[in-house]
Amino acid sequence: MAITSVVGTIYGQTTNFTRDPTTGKWVGTVTIPDHKGYTEQITLTATNSDRQTGTNIREKIYIFILLSFVTDRSAEDVARIKELIQKFYLGIITEAELAEWQTDLKGALNKSDITRIKNNFSTAITNYFSQVATYSDDDLSDLDSITTNEFPIQEHLQYLLNHLDELVEWAQSHDLYEYDLPGVPDMPLNTFSSWNDIETIIERIYLRTIDHHI
Repeated sequence: MAITSVVGTIYGQTTNFTRDPTTGKWVGTVTIPDHKGYTEQITLTATNSDRQTGTNIREKIYIFILLSFVTDRSAEDVARIKELIQKFYLGIITEAELAEWQTDLKGALNKSDITRIKNNFSTAITNYFSQVATYSDDDLSDLDSITTNEFPIQEHLQYLLNHLDELVEWAQSHDLYEYDLPGVPDMPLNTFSSWNDIETIIERIYLRTIDHHI
């Protein structure tokens, strides 16, 4: 007899599953816990057209890797960087402003930003984008040289854009792409908005892929 309904308990949340008419799969939606790891006992109960039920209980371990993205840089952030630089060269910068300079200010792009973006790319690709034939740990090894310099060179930035193009193409082919995402920016990457766009694309596809795998 055909299954007519499926009810499941996941993360302690009871949800009614719906059948995808295209794939035939039963799909349920729950809220992902706000932590990096979770061991869950999943209970699924299916009912057929004769109202007979069957229950399946299984345990699955989920591991969430939470990444950090900067997607809200603004003109004010850039203006503040320029103000601090001017004060430094004029010799009027204060100790508090020097301490501020040591933080990861959004108006500047330096080694810490490139390292974070590279690590986000690497983590996302290694853990979730394995279906992309052109991606592997070795493919990203060339980006390691970025972290040896305080500022990236054009070759590094173009390499990053090339991978971003491939990531977008893969996401589109797997229904993981949101059409309101910004386009992949072109060189030169010399505006704060272009870096917002880069990190927004990686973050949104990364999150969609987590949802897809859950």
